[in-house]
Amino acid sequence: ADQLLVLYSGETSPGARNIRELLCQLELAFVVRQHSGPPKLVDPNTQSEFTGKQAIVDHLRSQYAA
Repeated sequence: ADQLLVLYSGETSPGARNIRELLCQLELAFVVRQHSGPPKLVDPNTQSEFTGKQAIVDHLRSQYAA
């Protein structure tokens, strides 16, 4: 991944912690922006965005998992 992924999430969002852990496991560079509502991931490397934990996890695994 050449560009930073951007995760929009609330600090207490239940799914956001799992997403952050997965991003770290995959060794992806990312920033977190505070956001109320469901987590959202913007991936500038694929010019796409995903809303909701499952959609984000599915994208990260299919796009970046070895």
